[in-house]
Amino acid sequence: MKIKTVITVLLVSLVLASCTPASTPMPTSTATNTPLPTATATVTPEPTITFTPEPTTTPVTFIEGLNNVPEPDDDFVVEVVSENYLRVMGLSREQVDLVYVEHTGIDGETFAVMLDETTGVPLAVYTDKWQKATLKFFGRQVGIVMGTDTGNDCGW
Repeated sequence: MKIKTVITVLLVSLVLASCTPASTPMPTSTATNTPLPTATATVTPEPTITFTPEPTTTPVTFIEGLNNVPEPDDDFVVEVVSENYLRVMGLSREQVDLVYVEHTGIDGETFAVMLDETTGVPLAVYTDKWQKATLKFFGRQVGIVMGTDTGNDCGW
């Protein structure tokens, strides 16, 4: 039994000895005891170039007859009067006649509505910016809250 233990200890020692990294000899200085030279790296950052574009001012065109409501840009109108809307309504783009009407909500705030006069469909609203018209927006203007409440206010 002792021979097995001795052989096991020797094998474990041999395995552990083969796993240790070999030592690397350190360079020595000359016989005069002069220190070895050392290298120092210096990193200099590259200069940063910042480009600040000149601000361009696009003149704002307001809709005539409305209180400081700017005309929506052409990209927004194309987004609102989409190909899908035209297909559903059976219209061509030339048949769409956009009109703008100003309203006052129950909170006293005014807002503008972009309507397709041909169909009477509200397409967009303006409060502080133009956005697509939604039932949630119009419901809020007349005091109807729409949406989902996940709170537990009902006491269940």
